[in-house]
Amino acid sequence: MKNYKRCGYSIYFAVIVGASTTVQAEPVISSISFGAEGEVTVSGTEFGQGPNIVLYDDFENAKIVDGKLELQPRVGTWYSVVSSTPAMYLDQHKNKSLFVRGKGNATLIFGIRDPQGPYGLAPFTEVFFSYSVKDLAEFPGDGGTNFSFSNKSSTKDAWMMLGDRGDNLSYSLSFNTPSGNDLYIPAWTGNGFNIAGNTTKLEPSFWQPELTKNWAFQDWNTTFFHAQLDTGNPYGPAEGYFGFINKNAYHVNKRSGNFVQDLRSEGLPYAYWDRIKFFAWLNEGDANVERLLDEVYVAIGPNANARVVLSDAPSLEKSSELINLPTKNWDHEKISFSLPNHIIADSQKDFYIRVISSENKSSNSIKLCKDCPVAPKLELVN
Repeated sequence: MKNYKRCGYSIYFAVIVGASTTVQAEPVISSISFGAEGEVTVSGTEFGQGPNIVLYDDFENAKIVDGKLELQPRVGTWYSVVSSTPAMYLDQHKNKSLFVRGKGNATLIFGIRDPQGPYGLAPFTEVFFSYSVKDLAEFPGDGGTNFSFSNKSSTKDAWMMLGDRGDNLSYSLSFNTPSGNDLYIPAWTGNGFNIAGNTTKLEPSFWQPELTKNWAFQDWNTTFFHAQLDTGNPYGPAEGYFGFINKNAYHVNKRSGNFVQDLRSEGLPYAYWDRIKFFAWLNEGDANVERLLDEVYVAIGPNANARVVLSDAPSLEKSSELINLPTKNWDHEKISFSLPNHIIADSQKDFYIRVISSENKSSNSIKLCKDCPVAPKLELVN
């Protein structure tokens, strides 16, 4: 394994100076500096407004104490952690990961406590989140050497909703607590990956054929999702997209329809969400399950789509790995953040940093330098 060399208390990286090739303002990184413990400052122009990152957990600080799972995210806190016989996994690529099924069961729920919310959680109408998943066994496939998918509905990896039973409107109304607006992102349905809901119907439908075609069996798959409701017309067309990256492909599928269904006539007056359940449902009876979870990232509110991205190639289209980094400070010309510990310590890959604005415009990429010159030098990457 190659180590990034330390020069005193600083780590130096090659800097790429790029310029926008369009008339629209795009982020441009002009310089980067590093401090101790992987602290990074990126300077440039047109970064725009930054996101409100409310959760980032790479499970490096996770512990199992007296048979109970204790999570300490790098940013934010989990609203609820439910686990039985929990287990962690040391992965050569990402260091520590959490078993969400197999060695033990874990369901993780994101939400921000707020007494003004209908369920004690803060509502949101814009969200960006991502997570990485890997199967050590056959799930969600049916095993064998061909790694073909199961023909049964098998998984809802992320389930966003309003209320604890947002997937069951009649159940919630029987307790006089109108909940709903559920979206599973995505689900394996038995014949493809889809984004929809048990209560919420999307028009047009939002199938993900590229993910089905390019799923990396028994390897890491990172998915990411952005949704922004029009608060003036929350049941109409919404901004958003679903994307994924793995060793087989990088793909983004832009949304052209709704994300919330109008259920006011059925007693649901709210057009927003208040939680995301990660791995709330897996069909364990359908296959041998050993599923891992890593790098959960959630941003909500205005500019949730803005982010700093670490990838393993100069372009995202040629990358096989992507990490959304938790930023500390963000203004139009300067952003600070920290690199993951395993990236600082050692790597057999080159990695690149880029800034993506809330308008989804990407900056030039910066290559992390492994030979560590005494001072930063310019390096042009096509």
